[in-house]
Amino acid sequence: MDAKDRELLAELANKMEHRKISWHPTAQADVFTVALAERFTFTVSENDESVFTFRLRDADGTEVLTVREQGHVVISSNGPGIADDFTVQDFFEAAKRTALKTDEKVADLMARLKKL
Repeated sequence: MDAKDRELLAELANKMEHRKISWHPTAQADVFTVALAERFTFTVSENDESVFTFRLRDADGTEVLTVREQGHVVISSNGPGIADDFTVQDFFEAAKRTALKTDEKVADLMARLKKL
């Protein structure tokens, strides 16, 4: 990945951390998506071999950035270089928690347990 790709991913991570974007589940298990500005779609997924994939598509559905990773090591990218701070698994786990509303469900469960 080049510097602009890293900057994009860092900004996306920042927005995720501050809950400015919301990931959504898809019809496929372990695939989560978010659309931004009606022009771009991000997806993050995990397959049976624990390979995590991050994709950016434009409004036409063209894949403009793809990063694949296994075991916190980037195994392929459609840009030069290696992403040293970015792990697709981190994005996947955060997207999954957001899409499945894990934090809200855990808070609800904790409140119910405290009432017992």
